[in-house]
Amino acid sequence: MVGSRIAAGCTLAAAMLCAVTLLSGCNVAGWLANVGGGNGTMEAASYKHLANQTCGVMVWADDGVLEDYQTLQLDAAKGLQAKLEEAAHAKVDEVANINWIPPEQVIAYMQNHSETAGEAVEEVAPRLGVSRLIYVEIQRFDTHPKDSPELWRGSIVANVEVVEVANGKGTVAYSERDLNVVAPKDCPSEGLPNLDENAVYAATVDSFTSELGKRFVPHESDADANPSPSDVEKMQQQ
Repeated sequence: MVGSRIAAGCTLAAAMLCAVTLLSGCNVAGWLANVGGGNGTMEAASYKHLANQTCGVMVWADDGVLEDYQTLQLDAAKGLQAKLEEAAHAKVDEVANINWIPPEQVIAYMQNHSETAGEAVEEVAPRLGVSRLIYVEIQRFDTHPKDSPELWRGSIVANVEVVEVANGKGTVAYSERDLNVVAPKDCPSEGLPNLDENAVYAATVDSFTSELGKRFVPHESDADANPSPSDVEKMQQQ
């Protein structure tokens, strides 16, 4: 549960460190088009205290998920960091001057310190050398609908916390449960045929990190976001 324990299940983390990620900056440009400014209705960042901090991203997923998607933790962490770095380059004040702890370093810590399993995330954060830790706990990740395994539809459900560290003590300052993202976003619930497994995986992680990134920057409301080609059409062209 987010806010209580860091779940065990980091046995596949070492494999992630040598895996080739699919997602570094996968769709950063499109994401940036809808953050930091625009002509539509703007929504403020939900959490506004990352600027000028030393930050890390810790992503947890259970062993069952990681058996199928071994690079998921690293891909999600790197995807979120890449988007926030690009927002900083675009002069978004809320994420300016962040010193990032590499995701590989965070994963290595999880792998090398089994004592973190079962500990509260606010107890672990001070040991990572961060002043802010974005903790993502993936509850579910799928690239196929449960009832239609022959079709494709990406989905991810996660809980999110931000831990602030000061004077060696961590405190949960932001928490959100059940962040739910579907990819492609216009995919019917029963799924679609003739899509590529890797493309669905990449689109799901990219959509999730885009949605999560909005928690930390001003952005246009979904109703006013810049139009783009159908996600389904783009994936079918791959």
